[in-house]
Amino acid sequence: MKKCLLWGMGQCYQNISTSIKLEILKNNICIVAIVSKDIITDNYDGYKVITSEMICDYEFDYIVITSDKFYDEISKEIINKGINENVIIKGSVFNICNFDFGRYVNLIEHPITILTEDCMAGYLYKYLGLKFTSPTINTLFDEDDYALFISNFTEYINKPLELYREGSLRRNEYPIGIIKNNYGGGGEK
Repeated sequence: MKKCLLWGMGQCYQNISTSIKLEILKNNICIVAIVSKDIITDNYDGYKVITSEMICDYEFDYIVITSDKFYDEISKEIINKGINENVIIKGSVFNICNFDFGRYVNLIEHPITILTEDCMAGYLYKYLGLKFTSPTINTLFDEDDYALFISNFTEYINKPLELYREGSLRRNEYPIGIIKNNYGGGGEK
């Protein structure tokens, strides 16, 4: 069971509170306290309420930021307190269908690499609130080049990417890179 601090008790908290309670019932998490900018009560929804200045006085494994709107701002505040950014979790992940905190933490603690032929990997990392660990983020392959790339992944990932064409926003052109291959072709773009 992971000990968690919840940061925020506004509408975003209300949107995920049922999922949080389910994770408590599954013995995946234990809520240590809720962090509030301004304490207006000692107890909220059955949890102790503390200020951000008090979080270092508490033992926790993760901090769940319930606010989507202020996520970046709150993350910076947490990191500025000397807390490792790897313990920060976006509260919106609790709304993912069939979410399970134990499996989710496994993804955080053992990052996965998602390889796709288009921008889907980036979308998945963002949706899941995970760090981008794919070497193909923001890359677009055509089908044949992608099949060749993944079937010879170790070879290609260790080769340098060379610029084939500069991009131009004015002409609506994206940059193209090339990895030279040993299979008779000029390279994969």
